[in-house]
Amino acid sequence: MTTVIFIRHCEATGQAPEAPLTIKGLADAQTLVERLASFRFDALYSSPFRRAVQTVEPLAAALGLPILMESRLQERRLSGEPLTDWLDHVRRSFDDFDYRAPGGESLADAQRRGLEALQRIHNDNSTCSALVSHGNLLASLLRYVDAKFTFAAWQGMPNPALYRVQLTEGMPVHYEPIT
Repeated sequence: MTTVIFIRHCEATGQAPEAPLTIKGLADAQTLVERLASFRFDALYSSPFRRAVQTVEPLAAALGLPILMESRLQERRLSGEPLTDWLDHVRRSFDDFDYRAPGGESLADAQRRGLEALQRIHNDNSTCSALVSHGNLLASLLRYVDAKFTFAAWQGMPNPALYRVQLTEGMPVHYEPIT
């Protein structure tokens, strides 16, 4: 069995791929080193988005581990155009996993690529790894384990949010929040 610690990135200045962490987010990234000290990580995976990478950089430096970029962990593309009612679209996608806004990605699509990333971790023979990604993608993976992980649960995810996830044959089978 493989343990993966899902980390929703720390507080960021925006949603663009190059958006950095806020000052608070940078401080929170430093505190993750202590919060996660009891884990024996053998690999660190990250979305290529700047806010995710900045979240895991202090942990990588403390452990002397490289950050393995995984493009399948990037933020879900909600739409190909700006949405003033974006939250309504997110809510609808939790009600209908195949729903996609114009030019966007469904939660089912995001979940599929997230599951592919977890298969990579399994194939890399990691026994305990950290995975830094984004709220919608992580929520889709947690929902794979528990259908009760709903829109409200996604809304309640802080930045950062931490979950201990157990994989069997590369598939998530159990999770619990880390407080």
